[in-house]
Amino acid sequence: MKQVLSFLCFSIISVFADEKKPNIIFILADDLGWAELGCYGNDFHETPNLDRLANEGTRFINAYAAAPVCSPYRAALLTGQVPARVGITDYLRPDASDGLSLDHLTLPEMLAGGGYTTGMIGKWHLTGYRHHGAKIETRPKDHGFSWNIGSEVKSVGNGANTWPYVFRTQPIPWIDLKTNRLGKEEYLTDRLNLEAVDFIERSAKKKEPFFLYLSHYAPHTILNGRKDLVEKYRKKHPPGKSGREDSYISEDAGLGKGDPGNHWAIDHNPHLAAMLESIDDGVGKIAAKLEELGIAENTILIFTSDNGGESNVTSNAPLRGGKSELYEGGIRVPLIVRWPRCVQKKATSTLPTMNTDFYPTLLEAAGVKKS
Repeated sequence: MKQVLSFLCFSIISVFADEKKPNIIFILADDLGWAELGCYGNDFHETPNLDRLANEGTRFINAYAAAPVCSPYRAALLTGQVPARVGITDYLRPDASDGLSLDHLTLPEMLAGGGYTTGMIGKWHLTGYRHHGAKIETRPKDHGFSWNIGSEVKSVGNGANTWPYVFRTQPIPWIDLKTNRLGKEEYLTDRLNLEAVDFIERSAKKKEPFFLYLSHYAPHTILNGRKDLVEKYRKKHPPGKSGREDSYISEDAGLGKGDPGNHWAIDHNPHLAAMLESIDDGVGKIAAKLEELGIAENTILIFTSDNGGESNVTSNAPLRGGKSELYEGGIRVPLIVRWPRCVQKKATSTLPTMNTDFYPTLLEAAGVKKS
């Protein structure tokens, strides 16, 4: 761990001698493969803001997830422990009663104890849900986040990415967004990005350091991008052959059987590209807000993914395999770190790292000692 930190920070002593603690923003994509960003060689997807972030910081090409699926990664991220030690080795089902135990001292709890304002936006997936019969349900606020919005209330929405966030014919929304802020066709990723920018602005006014965990639901399948962006990428390149024979999203939209909406296109998937552009747009808005507030120099901005891409909608080439598999395509992920006052710019690191490294690294950067 010291090796990773030493690589990142070329002036550790002078940085940590400064009493002003850095802000920390951790942006997590869901099921985004290693080779999907422009700065990792993808020439179909458009990710100008993430490419700029890589140019202003360090891009890791040997970053690994602690597991090839969702919940174990998130447990490892917040505890700094491998999934087997935490007791979460597969994604948690909606009725699970073995979510993240309150016995663990999480990263947000540690940072809160060190004077940080802590906030989480988006996907949690470290608990079962009482709606589905789980005996125990824990929320982000139970694990150290003082503020939370946009987390699921009864499992994830499987493509229900637009207001009012209701999955098919189910009567209640799957997410805790009770009002819309971006009109009647509000798109989920855009809304989460807006909440992130607002949190940053509110927190900066407090003159206290903050930790923001922005956990996107995108681009988890079933893919369902914003309509205008989907059409943009359809025109850019014809979608590849569908990896599934049917898509209920297409049927619900009145498009008939099969996958006429291209939600499951294995290559040049317009929905994957659209969802990634929405994430990228949010990265740009966050970076712009940091500059506007004059806090970019002292903010650690991290972007990564929880595991590899779903092989029904992307090839993960040149890597083998994908999500749910322990091949490189399932566990190797993009990772970009920007911290202007410390992290090298325009750098590429070949140093192997895993998401359990974030816990001790960020605590050390924040000057918080684990009790």
